[in-house]
This record gives sequence, structure tokens and C-alpha cells, in this order.
Amino acid sequence: MKKLLIIFAVIILGLGLYGAYWYFTQPRISVESVNGQSITFKYANLPPGNMSGPPYGTRIALIDTNGGFFAVQWKPTRSGVATVTPLPGTPLGTLFLRVLNYDTGKILAESGTFELGAAGPPTASIDQETLTSSSATPTITGTSNSFNLGVIVESSGRRVYAEEADVVNGRWSATLTPPLTPGTYTVKIYDSEMNQIFTTGTLLVTAN
Repeated sequence: MKKLLIIFAVIILGLGLYGAYWYFTQPRISVESVNGQSITFKYANLPPGNMSGPPYGTRIALIDTNGGFFAVQWKPTRSGVATVTPLPGTPLGTLFLRVLNYDTGKILAESGTFELGAAGPPTASIDQETLTSSSATPTITGTSNSFNLGVIVESSGRRVYAEEADVVNGRWSATLTPPLTPGTYTVKIYDSEMNQIFTTGTLLVTAN
């Protein structure tokens, strides 16, 4: 009897250690809340991804009830909680999040299902207070419901800056380099393909 109890205790201990190992090493993802098109999710132990790849590594996608695949662009956070907004064109209704290795197709984790509300057209705005700067390399910020944007800065019709800005948790930023000379510049915010202009602004640089 004593021997059986020892064996049973060893089995229980082994299962506990395995459970702890699984919890602290296996990829996990769960949806915390959905507000219209804003999806907040919690994650843990996700291997790194590479936006510029290949190899691309870990990707998160929205999956609909028909198995449709709709990529989600996101960046890791220290808190392990991130918020994303799907691009217009993502289907409405019942969806779930899937974590997978983009290169091999291996599924690493999945969330429970949730309901996605109606999507509006893509928009972007510029934080007006960032359009006046005493720095020769100003940082312009704003909001958007898109995944990424094109930021163009012009001086008298000549481009002095043209880069893509990632949208993370509904916000974007762009630090302008090389340094600008004092003066006024036109800021134009486009979609990532530089086809549709969302908004414009006038940047005043006062740096000496």
C-alpha cells in the first residue's frame, strides 16, 4: 500500500510539473474585450515574428467561420496585452484569433470566438501639438484605424521625408530624418500604398 501511495504521489508531482512547464512555455492567446472594431487580446509565450521576412515566424490572424484567413498586424507589449483594429474588408460576425508559424503553417494557439462589429472606412489624424517643433528631427504623432500609413513631408513641393508608419493600438508616430532646416513643411498622411490621402497638416520647425 505504501509503495502504491509513493507511486501515486510521484505521478501527481509529475503531472503538476508538466502543467507548470506547459503554462510557462506554451503559446497562449485570449480575447479580453471587443468594442466595435477594436479587439483587445492577452497573450503569452509567443515566438518572435519578422515583419520584413522571410522567414516571417509568428503571425496572428483572424479566422472566420468559413476558415477565411485575415492577417492582424501587431507589436509585442510589456504587459502582454495588445489592441488591434482589423482593416476594412475583414468580415463581420463570429471570428477567433489564431497564432501560427507563417512559414510552416503550424497552429500554435487559438482564442475563443467573439463577435466583430461593423467596420468604418480607414481614417487617420495628426496630433496638432506635434506640428510645431523646436527640434530639427521632430516626431509627429496621430491616430488611425488602419494597420499602417504612409507619411510624406514636403517643402515647396519637394519631398524631404517619405516613410511607412506602423499603427499600434490605434496610434502612429514618425520621427523625421535627416534633420530639417527651420521653416514650414506640408505633412501628408496616406494609406500604406500611398494611394489614398487621409489628412494633411502644416509643420513648423523652429530649430536653429
